[in-house]
Amino acid sequence: MKKIIFIYVISFGFCLENLDIPQNTGARYVITGDGVLRMYVNVWGHINSPGRILVDEGVDIATLLSLAGGPEKGAKLNKIRIYREYPDKSGLASFTLDFTDFLKTGSRDAFIPIEPNDTIIIRQTSWSYFIEEIGTINTIMSLINLYLNVSNMNN
Repeated sequence: MKKIIFIYVISFGFCLENLDIPQNTGARYVITGDGVLRMYVNVWGHINSPGRILVDEGVDIATLLSLAGGPEKGAKLNKIRIYREYPDKSGLASFTLDFTDFLKTGSRDAFIPIEPNDTIIIRQTSWSYFIEEIGTINTIMSLINLYLNVSNMNN
């Protein structure tokens, strides 16, 4: 009996090897208790609540960003990057979206459909990063100033 099970397991393994099954990085779709089809999407970068979010199928980028807490002040909304888990029919696996058109007009025409396991990255503008880091530079300069003042008091 053990030999039959072993042969079955080995045979089944060889059958699976010939199938063209892509390796998933996670669940593509989830059907919840209420019967709604949902999918996981990753939101990274300069956003209030980045992470992996479970959303309804058919969600658009504006709703997705709202669910992630919205962009932080200084987010680069004219170049939102969307990376697909798998390339689409035309072979593209990444897209750039200018979200400022939506903010000006409310038009969702430029939106692309969100797919399972998409990763949306919102970068910080260079100016915002500089302003954020100026506090660190100010602290270092204050410490140097304090050191020099203490050194001059000892002379």
